[in-house]
Amino acid sequence: NQQGRWLQAGGISYDMARPYSLFQQLFRTLCNISEHDEPAQARERIVDMCADFQEEVNAEAGRAAELVLSLHREKGVPAPEGETLKRELFAAMLAAWRKPAQLPLILALDDLHWADPASIELLQHLFQLADEIPVLFLCAMRPYRQSPGWAARVAAETTYPHRFTEIELQPLSAQESNSLVDHLLQIADLPTELRATIQDKSEGNPFFVEEIIRTLIEAGAIERDEQGEHWRTTQTIEAIALPDNLQALLIARMDRLEKDVRRTLQLASVIGRSFFYRVLQGIAEVQETLQPHLNTLQRVELIREVARVPEWEFVFRHDLTRDAAYHSILKRERREFHRKVGEAIEALFPDRLEEEAHRLAYHFREGGAEDRALHYYSLAGDVAARLYANQEAITQYGRAVEIARRDSAEDEQLIHIYTRLGRTYEVCGQFDQALSTYAELEKLGTEQGKPALELAALLPQATVHSVPSARWDADRGEALGKRALGLAKQLQDPRSESKALWNLMLLENFLDRDQRLAVEYGEQALSIARQHQLREEQAFALHDLSRSYIQGGRLAQGLATLEEARQLWREMENLPLLADNLASSALPQYYLGNLQEAIGLAQEALGISRYIENQWGQAYSLMALGTVYAELGEVGQAIRALEECGSISGQGNFVGGSSFAPAYLAWIYSRLGDPRRGLDLVERNLKQLEQHEPRSRVFPLAIRALIRSQLDPAQAERVTDTSDILVDRPFPDPIFDGLAALLRCELELAGGRPEQALASAGSSDGMLRSTRPLSITSSAGIWSSASGPPKLCHRPSETAG
Repeated sequence: NQQGRWLQAGGISYDMARPYSLFQQLFRTLCNISEHDEPAQARERIVDMCADFQEEVNAEAGRAAELVLSLHREKGVPAPEGETLKRELFAAMLAAWRKPAQLPLILALDDLHWADPASIELLQHLFQLADEIPVLFLCAMRPYRQSPGWAARVAAETTYPHRFTEIELQPLSAQESNSLVDHLLQIADLPTELRATIQDKSEGNPFFVEEIIRTLIEAGAIERDEQGEHWRTTQTIEAIALPDNLQALLIARMDRLEKDVRRTLQLASVIGRSFFYRVLQGIAEVQETLQPHLNTLQRVELIREVARVPEWEFVFRHDLTRDAAYHSILKRERREFHRKVGEAIEALFPDRLEEEAHRLAYHFREGGAEDRALHYYSLAGDVAARLYANQEAITQYGRAVEIARRDSAEDEQLIHIYTRLGRTYEVCGQFDQALSTYAELEKLGTEQGKPALELAALLPQATVHSVPSARWDADRGEALGKRALGLAKQLQDPRSESKALWNLMLLENFLDRDQRLAVEYGEQALSIARQHQLREEQAFALHDLSRSYIQGGRLAQGLATLEEARQLWREMENLPLLADNLASSALPQYYLGNLQEAIGLAQEALGISRYIENQWGQAYSLMALGTVYAELGEVGQAIRALEECGSISGQGNFVGGSSFAPAYLAWIYSRLGDPRRGLDLVERNLKQLEQHEPRSRVFPLAIRALIRSQLDPAQAERVTDTSDILVDRPFPDPIFDGLAALLRCELELAGGRPEQALASAGSSDGMLRSTRPLSITSSAGIWSSASGPPKLCHRPSETAG
């Protein structure tokens, strides 16, 4: 369409993928921003681009663009990160494409299998435009099912089946290969034997067919006739030697190039699948002939030009062409060229080092400058982690760790890459990998006699062992925590001392040994953090001190500390802890009967956890949601939330969810009149928990005992004797206390002892007075038990009393 626009975002190869590279390429194109533009000029063009956006999108679009395009920000203006950045990016792109001046539009994305996960998520979000405006997303990719790009294909087919068309390319048949030869050579009077040879060598690969034809022409084996209308062979079939594979064919083609032209192609291959003219110019041995060389390489179709703005950019016509050129360089020369490429990028793009960090790391590593590679891998990991592109962060930090293992690094740098890698593993629920990473840092500290390294490794290990994950180990957590506290005091490190005290508070919270001691640890940690203005440590202390207050019956104080911590997490854009705080805040609101508020908090927590791919957080949020939905009588939603919680808890190593969700589901089924289904579910749950900490089986055991009594009243007397299993609670929490009180009553009733049931309810009255975990449903269950199986009633919260 003459009125339309064609925007191409191609050539994103493995060494160039970075979080939101798609946004970067397209927004530079939309705003016509050149690499030569000063930040002020670039901002002015962004403002012009955003001028027609709705007012609420305008500022966000500009902020997002400035950050991702690595423009300088005004001092004192915070940069959006994490969830905020994602929201602003998505709003900016949607607004940009909806502008009438851009339409109609074809958005062509080549080599999508190389794209970064963050860009793929953005692309999936943009697919909704296909229902709104005249736009075609033309996505070309290899069928690599493990690549991030494959997720875009699945999303398109699943969510937009009415818009989606897939063209799966198959090898060419003999007839199709002949048709391609005729197309390439117009009218080709080639012998049948030569056509058969081309078909045999190419095996239906159209790129191979094209390269064979080019090789034959360049070698003079075929030529036009005198009239220039037909192609004919100049040699016998036996005299025409064709390589057996595409790689050899490409090398043969390059060998026929002039020496200087071939050298330019080799230098370009070091830069990558795509390359900027200025970078190639920075490493070229002969500057004057560079442009003629590139013209020659385009003429013989080994490379092609893809952009003039914002940078003059070229791309190898195929990955295999680039590989063939690259591997034709001697290894010792490759190292020197890679280092020169890295230095050229540093010199040309000094204001874009974060953006280019992944590329700089690659070139300096291949160039043997491992100290510089270590710096840039660490920086690339930071960029990815800040955007919650977790797998990319793990890859980049992992490469930094590989270099650090064999090269000397500063203590501060070692602490940074090891702890950041470990923390990213934790966010992904990969606790074994996290612990292994921390243990390696601890070993380095011990072997090198560096207590600072040892302390940095002990603190996160203590945390992992002190919370209810699949690696919860109270004894080990306590030993690590006390050892860390001693080292922190010895090194006079207030930040680490606050963290160590916080870890010890966690243990007391989850062990329910001494709530006064838990509060003492927490308040000490908070005091040190406030004294030294350590905002993150303040947030941690407040966050978990709230649990100590709530478990001690100080509900109002607990809610206040949760709220103060939440504000800090929002300000610091710490999404994993913000989600944990929201889910933790949902439960006290549930105790107080504020069920709609509890649902809102838990849903926000779930949304954040899904965005950052934190399975532990998702399971925790779903556990809270399922509990509240059950209290509201929204049984279907409760079951769905708890089923998903049980499934994700195993993946995210959340033992609390693995223990609670299936058992609570079993209890719901039994209340709905299907105790056998409930019993089957809880039996399977107990089997799965055999390898976990024994206390994780307490709640399922109590549920099993209750369901058995429902199925066989004759067992009631024996079931009553099992009520003592509830004394050793898995994790202290008012919600569990409420359920435990209910189960004691139910078990006493099953044994035919209503007086004892009332006594059990009475003994729990003090705890239930300030909280409300299922106490209403408990009463309904007790007083209706004489007239048949109790039912889970739909009871609106405002009339629950």
